[in-house]
Amino acid sequence: MNLHSKKIDVSEIVSIGCIKQHIMVRGNPQNPIILFIHGGLVYLIVVYQIVFRKKLNRIF
Repeated sequence: MNLHSKKIDVSEIVSIGCIKQHIMVRGNPQNPIILFIHGGLVYLIVVYQIVFRKKLNRIF
């Protein structure tokens, strides 16, 4: 299996500044990375995922 056929799909809980945070990394290794840091309630991010997820998955 070559690098271009592999997918990244990792989900972990890590501590950042003694606060547990959920980190999810998905995509293709040959694409650039986008880092989206959200400090608010989780339900607000659901709207972004519904609207932009398919397009972002193709690019990043």
